[in-house]
Amino acid sequence: MIFLLFGCSNEETNEISTEDKLVLFKQEISKLRTDKENLRKQVHSVELSDFNSYLQRDSLMDEWSNISNQLQQKYIDAYGIIPTDTLLSQVSQEYNGYIFSSIRNKLTMEERQLKIVKNALEIYNKYLNIEDNYLNKSLTKNEFKDFSLLDTYKVSFSPLQVLKADPGKFLLVHFWGTWSSTCRDFDDTYSDKYDLFLNNGISIIGVNVDGDWNKFKAYSIRRKTPWKQYFDNETQLADAIQNEGVPLFALVNESGQIIAIIDNENVENVLNNTLAKIKQ
Repeated sequence: MIFLLFGCSNEETNEISTEDKLVLFKQEISKLRTDKENLRKQVHSVELSDFNSYLQRDSLMDEWSNISNQLQQKYIDAYGIIPTDTLLSQVSQEYNGYIFSSIRNKLTMEERQLKIVKNALEIYNKYLNIEDNYLNKSLTKNEFKDFSLLDTYKVSFSPLQVLKADPGKFLLVHFWGTWSSTCRDFDDTYSDKYDLFLNNGISIIGVNVDGDWNKFKAYSIRRKTPWKQYFDNETQLADAIQNEGVPLFALVNESGQIIAIIDNENVENVLNNTLAKIKQ
């Protein structure tokens, strides 16, 4: 009997306290932030003199993206383990007031009333405000006819030419930047399952908004996505839809009409729902 009691006592003493979990969390976050900042400095230290230097930069951006993803996942996993107000404060500070849906969706009704959460939702809703300005417009109309999308050979295409070359019933236009780890994640994730969508009438193109064709080319050559990538020359198309951040997606039908503006949090659901409708 005494032996059993000692066994219980050992289990209790091995349990990590909330205070210790918080200390560990802050140590892990601090290390990842330091690694991320060091990689950012390495990226900016690359002298972009020839194309090989652009390839070097993009390789470092991959490493930076991996650290960024680890940091984000560390925040997501910390919910329910450390005090929520501490977690939200850290996330808000790291991401300029934004709090990802993976955390927002877990919050209790009481936690959603916190000022920091309400501010994050305002930022998110502002990001989606472009939808009303752009829905039902057609990329085949005159307002887009002089826009130039460049490929990796600097061959220029109009949006209409891109649409005519597209084989799908629906086209997902992915506005992306080389600096965004989320954009890189999208390309990695959907490259592996693109055939499923393409064989059912949903195709994808990428439209880069970096403003630097060499950055676009270096990324495109290294990534080799199964769909075509284009460079938004002078960011004409992104500016026209008042794009304030990436990744952002526009779903276009066969007539060239924009039927949905989608953020990264909802793109998977929209694609799956579109796929389901096609299969009906």
